[in-house]
Amino acid sequence: MKIEAARRMVWGLLAFGIVLALEAHIRKVRAHTTIQAAPGFTERRFGAHVEACAYFSCLQAIQDVLRHAGNASSTVPLWLEGDELAFEITDDGPGFDVPATPRGMGLQIIQDRVNVLEGSLDGRGEAGRTVAITIPALARDLAGARG
Repeated sequence: MKIEAARRMVWGLLAFGIVLALEAHIRKVRAHTTIQAAPGFTERRFGAHVEACAYFSCLQAIQDVLRHAGNASSTVPLWLEGDELAFEITDDGPGFDVPATPRGMGLQIIQDRVNVLEGSLDGRGEAGRTVAITIPALARDLAGARG
């Protein structure tokens, strides 16, 4: 019963689009995060799987900033890059050494979501403060998936 209620809440938020859903979550958890949508992006809609992947990937990254970077200031620019939805999560926290640090559960969860849609995830930036993600904006239908 609780899972179904959570699912309805998430899809209800996504009914308003990725940007408004993320902004609502940011207010709820009091993250110091700013969404920076490219012109026209807020009005743009994508398939349910694409929107869910972007939304949950951003939520996980914001949660990681809250947990591991002490709720440092962060930004999430979103834009279209050809046929791909692209976004980054960059924070002002202490960062980490990308090659030397084993991938934590948060990044692995994001990677798993992105892999399903054949996108890419790249941890980069000085001291590992940026996670860049691209996913096909017109992702293929997932057999047997609902949404």
